Amino acid sequence: MKRRTFLSGLTSLGILPNIPLPALATAPASTAALESVKAAEIIVRAHNSCSIPMLQRLLRVEAAIAQEVQGLLIKRGAITAPSVAGVSQAVNPSNLDVFLPGSSARSGLDAKIKEAVKDKVKQYLTGDDSASDPSDEPEQSAEGRQDGIPSSHT
Repeated sequence: MKRRTFLSGLTSLGILPNIPLPALATAPASTAALESVKAAEIIVRAHNSCSIPMLQRLLRVEAAIAQEVQGLLIKRGAITAPSVAGVSQAVNPSNLDVFLPGSSARSGLDAKIKEAVKDKVKQYLTGDDSASDPSDEPEQSAEGRQDGIPSSHT
């Protein structure tokens, strides 16, 4: 009999959930793992992903401790269960993608900043103040002041 049919037969009979699995029994976490969880959670939220080699490299811990940290993060609900490749996703990423080198959000932001700087330099070099967008100008109040404070209050 194939394993898949055997396990599905056990599951349908209700026997499989009652079988104790020693792999699911969790031992208390080590002190090193508990000390690293907060830092790992910040790192995972910033990178939006988590793997044992990544935790090992960034936390500077052994693979066993990185594996414990990943298990604690899963238990706390900070990351999803690992995929087939061993990579988990952050449940609540912090959107720091803009600051990570090579990200698409950063390149879009960089392009907008470069374009704005080019326009300002061009305006400065040509001395063309009339080219500025009238929507950039502050609106004047009915009394003629630009800051919005009535002249009776100054």
